[in-house]
Amino acid sequence: MATQDLVTAIQALNMAESLSRSSEQGARVQLVDTLQSVQSLVDTMSSSQASVVPLCLDLEGVNLSRHGTISFIQIWIHMLEQAFLVDVHTLGARAFEVSDSKGNTLRTILESETTQKYFFDVRNDSDALYALFGIQLAGVKDVQLLELASRRGPKHILNGLGNCIEQAQFLEEPALQKWQSTKQKVVKMFDSKNGGSYEIWNVRPLPQELIDYCVGDVQFLPILVTTYESRLNVQWSERASVETVKRLQESRSPGYRPKGKHKLFGPKKWRFPPSPRDARSSTTVLSLPATGSRPATQEHIPVQHAVK
Repeated sequence: MATQDLVTAIQALNMAESLSRSSEQGARVQLVDTLQSVQSLVDTMSSSQASVVPLCLDLEGVNLSRHGTISFIQIWIHMLEQAFLVDVHTLGARAFEVSDSKGNTLRTILESETTQKYFFDVRNDSDALYALFGIQLAGVKDVQLLELASRRGPKHILNGLGNCIEQAQFLEEPALQKWQSTKQKVVKMFDSKNGGSYEIWNVRPLPQELIDYCVGDVQFLPILVTTYESRLNVQWSERASVETVKRLQESRSPGYRPKGKHKLFGPKKWRFPPSPRDARSSTTVLSLPATGSRPATQEHIPVQHAVK
């Protein structure tokens, strides 16, 4: 095993042990529902140490898109092993405009190219932020696309977060069962057939099950990124970056559709790659450099439907 691969493996193992422990015991969570707490969070995120560590984010809301509302933005800061739930329903646009002593705001951080952010399927999150608050996300790595890019075999169908966590097998069984149980409980809370509704995101105080659900959607993103990036060569890493930018651009376009079966599928060029003869011809013409690239080494991952 190469030195860098060994370092990555050790890093992933340490992260997995930490995550399993925090998942079983319950991660630290802070509700950000006042202007003062927003200012404190922004100061934390823009500090010299935290600014070099990617932020892990997700959004929740009622019909989350340009046609709905944003209730929460959950932010996982891996360095602190802590989640912050920004109550957008309560604070409204003020959540994005409160500045720290250096003039940073949640808006400037979300729009910063240099502050790296992990999202899992960023499309509807980007759509809602842009349409409702005029925020143009940047500096994003879409973890769903990293999984697809690193996958050996068919790339037709996207995986959901649940499938990714289960297939990566970094959580010990008790922690995995707890995560799955929380997901199942909350899905029932949304089900209109059982008297549920997504409006529960706007109930205060927020039920503990929803708090746990929010944390579970962001705290595992760093280890997923570490896992997938260890399998990527230079070319596939670049393709994932290009497709992420496309997702951001398309989500802000007038014709973007937040729902539909089209969202289950990977990029067309990934689904229908060039034939071996075309690939050889393309490589010869372009003379792509091989420096830093290496073939993917992961086992085949079964293709499943995507549910975030």
